[in-house]
Amino acid sequence: MAGISEPARSACAFTPASQAKRLLGIDPRTARKRIANGELPGFITPGDKVDHYFFYTDSPTDNANSEGRHVGSVNSEVTALREQLDAANQSNSELHNRLASTEAKLAAAEEAKRVLLATNSFTIDAAKKIRAGSEDLFKAVELQRDLLAQFITPDDLQNLPVPDL
Repeated sequence: MAGISEPARSACAFTPASQAKRLLGIDPRTARKRIANGELPGFITPGDKVDHYFFYTDSPTDNANSEGRHVGSVNSEVTALREQLDAANQSNSELHNRLASTEAKLAAAEEAKRVLLATNSFTIDAAKKIRAGSEDLFKAVELQRDLLAQFITPDDLQNLPVPDL
């Protein structure tokens, strides 16, 4: 447990909690909290305005070796968390790439729909013009038939040929 002043382990090397980021890979505030809770081997020296926190960096006794293993386990935990963070960042990057690809495909599909609507409108207009043109053509053919009928029809209906039945 953390003591108020440096315990009898003075032969062990210790470091201020402000160096926790560099040595342990944890925030100094977390190191101070762990020292106060006894999770990180160390001690607290009372100051005028602020207490000073120190943690042990090595220890010659077997007990200290187990505490050193605790620091080592913290380092391995930090390493594992960093690996998870790297994996999460890579996954995030892949997801961003997939999102960009999906957005590009969506934009292409929207453009295709706009083009299809425009061509459909043109097709309808062309069909209307063809219908109007065919009606005009039909009227012209009727006029030609009527004119031809006037010149081909005999004056006397008896002169018309009778079809064989």
